[in-house]
Amino acid sequence: MIFLSGVFKPLSGQSVLTMVGSVQEASLQVVFGRAFLLQLQRGDLQTAKVFARAFLLRTELDSKRALIASAAA
Repeated sequence: MIFLSGVFKPLSGQSVLTMVGSVQEASLQVVFGRAFLLQLQRGDLQTAKVFARAFLLRTELDSKRALIASAAA
């Protein structure tokens, strides 16, 4: 895998933070999404598929966590 922290700018702004729980989770979502798009641009569909699955899985986990938190409240 490619280490991507040097490629992408740090997360800024509040819009992403309202959808996920913390800055770390939001920045992880951004890294997965950007890595997916970068691999598509490079034409590496196999690696792009890995990042797309990671993005979707993380999104699913975050939405389940939000449902559990709202049910507990």
